Amino acid sequence: KMEVKSLDEDEFPAAERKKKVSFMTYFRYWKKHYSNLKVHKPAEDICNLCYQFANRHKYSVLQSTLPRISEDDTEGDEDGVTRDDDNDGVVGTAEEGVDANTVPSAIDDELFREGVVPIQRRSSRQKKPRDEKARHLESDDDDEDEDEVEDQPQKDPPQPEKQKDDPPIKVYMIGPVSDEMEAMEKMLKRAGIHVEQAEAQRDWHNFFVAKAVEDAENDVPHEERTYAFTGDYGQNIMFPHFGDEQPGSTYYFSQLTMLNFGLVNHAHEYGDGRGPSCHMDAHVYHEGIGKKGANAVASLFMKTLRERGIIKEGRTGGHLVVSFDNCGGQNKNNTMIMILMYLYEMRYFKKLTFLFLIAGHTKNACDRLFNSLKADYRTQNLFTVEDLERALAKSDYVTVKPATVEDFFDYDKFLRMFYRKLPQQINQNHVFSCGSMEDAQGCKLGSDFKISLLRSFREADKAAAVIPQKCRKRNWWTTLPERNHANEAEASLKRVDDLKEMCDERDKLTVVKPPGLNPYKVVEMWSNFRPLVPLDKKDDILYREPTADEWAVVKKEKRMNKEKKVEVKKMKRETMETEDEVVGDDTRKAKKPRTTDSSVPNAV
Repeated sequence: KMEVKSLDEDEFPAAERKKKVSFMTYFRYWKKHYSNLKVHKPAEDICNLCYQFANRHKYSVLQSTLPRISEDDTEGDEDGVTRDDDNDGVVGTAEEGVDANTVPSAIDDELFREGVVPIQRRSSRQKKPRDEKARHLESDDDDEDEDEVEDQPQKDPPQPEKQKDDPPIKVYMIGPVSDEMEAMEKMLKRAGIHVEQAEAQRDWHNFFVAKAVEDAENDVPHEERTYAFTGDYGQNIMFPHFGDEQPGSTYYFSQLTMLNFGLVNHAHEYGDGRGPSCHMDAHVYHEGIGKKGANAVASLFMKTLRERGIIKEGRTGGHLVVSFDNCGGQNKNNTMIMILMYLYEMRYFKKLTFLFLIAGHTKNACDRLFNSLKADYRTQNLFTVEDLERALAKSDYVTVKPATVEDFFDYDKFLRMFYRKLPQQINQNHVFSCGSMEDAQGCKLGSDFKISLLRSFREADKAAAVIPQKCRKRNWWTTLPERNHANEAEASLKRVDDLKEMCDERDKLTVVKPPGLNPYKVVEMWSNFRPLVPLDKKDDILYREPTADEWAVVKKEKRMNKEKKVEVKKMKRETMETEDEVVGDDTRKAKKPRTTDSSVPNAV
């Protein structure tokens, strides 16, 4: 059994014993005290397309090591099999430099699914009959003396001539080289574009982050400053959490799901002399308060911008850049694109850019800060939301903000009254922007504006930019009869004021109805988890007793599931009995009894 040794005071002085040591310090300590402990290399994440390309590349390398011949060249060649040694179109006999023993006896058929003819095993070469001259050289001459034979210089026997009767040597025949090369070329081109797009998006993301930090360090005014944010959902938190001691039975219980959305400001000013750096606002809520989705992301995004003072009423900021991953259900959808249009038309910023990282290459600052968020969470037992908030709020770089029902608004329904959807334009594009840095006035009052779309920041994609799309919805003003606009021109002049008033008064922007806890979760928290909760925390709202309706729903569901299982078992049993009867009939037909005839005498 391995015992953990304490640090040696002489070898590791107090000044060197920090939370994070250098790699060489760790390596020496590990080599000295735990030489038998194996430290495996960490696994690296890789996206699906890159993984497929890597596998295809390995497959092509394996094929290149095998001898190739053209299928057309082998037709009608009875004397020998021709092969193309250097892929230059010149073929020769298979005997030239080919060793039959180098070809494996069996190769996985899955490696040869595309463009491969049946694999043949090389036949072993038969021995050639020796001619008279060879036999004469090998025979002993009885008339010669043995001493004279020893004195004669040794000569290599001449090689036997090639006989036309020799059987052909068979080689592995991999299908047409042109088809394989064409498929490989297409995948290589696709993978190259994918990697270039990922690198371009990452480079521009880093550029905007550096620009935001530089503007914060130089105290650039709000009207000219660049703001860089990154938003993402973290891994779900299971609650209550048993990180210190876990009763064995809780492994099979269904816990409550806590969701956490993080929004990182890459140029947050701490005010303590450390300079602008990353800071994340983590919005935590359970599944009974809200769900993941476009409305949740839009609501928490707008809440953070207002609370942090990024949106300033009566002032137009410079450039707001927000980076997201490529998740369509949460970030990359029409609702979030309409949020971009809304922020621009309200003249909160001169230019806005929503940058979506390429799928498979979406690692960002949120992922790193989510680890800091859970540093103490993993080692504690947590039974209430207040306990969870205290455990998560240990890092100076993260601020935990519990979300309530009043924080989630139906932005999707509200913004669809004013802005157009972008059909067939969301999935393939990764950069959406409104305005330009040269346009100092931003969106002009009463006029329509357009949104620019880019597949990526790759140079080739920039050259093939999509035509800018109009943002305003047609006849939008007719959906607001209470505003009493005489015509569209008058409505356009008052459009910004109408938007602001409806948002502030919550006239059209309504709160999303909370989903509430699943009755199963309510019963689970009451019957399974409440007995394990400390006495001073049993009265928490999460462990309340289920209502009569909730009990009835759960009992009905359980009864229906039980009846369904019985029905499924019955159907399986009937199917097996039918199959047994069919097999029995076939067996009886195959074994017919021998017929007896009285006219035929019995065989003795």
